[in-house]
Amino acid sequence: MDVTVARSVNIYGPGDTNLTRIVPKAIWSFMKGVPFTLYVPAGKRAYIYIDDLVNALATIAERGRDYPVINVCSRDIKSSDEVVKEILKYFPNGVVKEVPSPYPEIRNQSLRCDKLKSLGWQQTVSFEEGIRRTVEWWLKTKPIG
Repeated sequence: MDVTVARSVNIYGPGDTNLTRIVPKAIWSFMKGVPFTLYVPAGKRAYIYIDDLVNALATIAERGRDYPVINVCSRDIKSSDEVVKEILKYFPNGVVKEVPSPYPEIRNQSLRCDKLKSLGWQQTVSFEEGIRRTVEWWLKTKPIG
């Protein structure tokens, strides 16, 4: 059986209500008027919008059989404070409380996706556009009370 493992960077977008992740948690906090806790110092992480991930997985399924492992990445490498600042554009009254991070983490995380690009895949949704779409979804659906 041919198997290809797809390893992805941090995924965000409509439908994600997991409040352990920065994008949904920040949006939910700002919608509710609850201060968002931002852990500092903040390392950098790569983020990919859900539609780009789905397109990447389709590309891998169609053309990626020659690779046992393919990274799914994006050009959007952001620190936590950059992510929150982008979301704050839609919630000008949002409050951010910075606290020292209690977690030991790898400072910067990202992947190279040369293999995926060689299959013809390209990122189509910018981080700014993806955040706009995600905030709109949250405001429209209010998925968590």
